[in-house]
Amino acid sequence: MGEYSPGFVDSCAQVRQATQALYKGLQRVPYLVPYPTNGNYILCRTSPNLTGSGITARLFDEFNVLVNDCSGKQGLDSRFFRIASRTTEENEELVRILLAIANERPVPEGVGGRA
Repeated sequence: MGEYSPGFVDSCAQVRQATQALYKGLQRVPYLVPYPTNGNYILCRTSPNLTGSGITARLFDEFNVLVNDCSGKQGLDSRFFRIASRTTEENEELVRILLAIANERPVPEGVGGRA
């Protein structure tokens, strides 16, 4: 990797840090169970009264946020979806949206647009 090595190592550290912060934020969302990860994405399971496809559709339709519905993946059921970690700011915004949905309160103006 030569001359790019220090920048690559720094970038990897930032991605790990952002992903772990996202994981901690998702743990605060009462209807989600996020699974620990070593990647740049987090697998989540919804509470029994929700579905992964329902959450993914709502995030996209209402907030222009794209996450991956995993309900069709082998070994997973209809309650699973996956979130790719983005910047710290985008991850914090997503957690705010998910918490607002949990509380069914209006999402602050300007929040959304992560697709």
